[in-house]
Amino acid sequence: MSIKEHWRTLRSAAFAASLLAATRMFAADQEEPRTGPSAQRILRGHTGSVMALAFSPDGRLLASGCRDKTIRLWDCVSGAPPRSLEGHGADVYSVAFTPDGTRLVSGSGDQTIRIWDLQQSKLLRTVDAHADVVRAVVFTSDGLLLASGGGDQAVRLWDARTWDLKAAFSGHQGRAKFLTFSPDGKLLASGGDDKIIRVWDVTRATLVTNWLGHEGPLECLQFAPGGRFLATSSNDGSIRLWRTGTWELVRTLQGHREEVDSIAFAPDGITLASGSKDLTLKLWNPSTGQLLRTFAPHTDRIEALVFSPDGRRLASGSGGRDASIKLWDVRGLRSGP
Repeated sequence: MSIKEHWRTLRSAAFAASLLAATRMFAADQEEPRTGPSAQRILRGHTGSVMALAFSPDGRLLASGCRDKTIRLWDCVSGAPPRSLEGHGADVYSVAFTPDGTRLVSGSGDQTIRIWDLQQSKLLRTVDAHADVVRAVVFTSDGLLLASGGGDQAVRLWDARTWDLKAAFSGHQGRAKFLTFSPDGKLLASGGDDKIIRVWDVTRATLVTNWLGHEGPLECLQFAPGGRFLATSSNDGSIRLWRTGTWELVRTLQGHREEVDSIAFAPDGITLASGSKDLTLKLWNPSTGQLLRTFAPHTDRIEALVFSPDGRRLASGSGGRDASIKLWDVRGLRSGP
């Protein structure tokens, strides 16, 4: 075979491989039609990836934490321009409202937790919380305790009235990136880069159990309302549901092509939303594993998701150049196509 014929053969093989890959992608898209609504509102103003979202207990305010070092408070009722909370010296990775909605707590790459008065939009207190980035902050349902997870591999428990440290949990061999309390506040689950899910007894400050949850680092975890399941997501592209108490795997939700950065349960627990680096947002029935909807709402990965307290709206926050937040009316989408 001549050199010219050899190169012609290689080009033909490369073209055939590309055509096969494109055909597979097209077929997959045909199997999962990306049907979705138009956004109720598109919120712009951040200049970096939106890493965290939280609704106030009354559903009026949406707080967003961003890599531009700011927190924004969006009024979802009046549509007024957002208020900005500034003071962190690095990316804001997590935000959480107190149960009475009067204060907001944020965790940042500057290693601090900050407590904000929302009526006056001012900083009340700064807590030097970790020896590395603060990746997660989450309250118990009664607001008496706050847990934080850090890049220093530690999980810490704080008295939310005095901000005294109550307990410190160790064991992770990588960043403790995500935390979730059980609805009764008795259990705290943590996950991160080491792929291990850990469950802690809050009252005794002891480890209940731990297990290898995924083939890749964990990206998010959340207890279902009612506490029956713990949902976890990973950069292995999967979502897994574990039965609380026995911690057995109930089911695996497959469908995303890349890492699943965010998951969120609707308040009634009937619907689970997931957002991915593959640019898709999916709605699932966690009890059956049925995929209800798939749509592509952003032009970059979906870093954050949260349902409104009444379950009627879903907010999604995007990374990269998109850097937008979108509000969706999901009332007609949660029963499937």
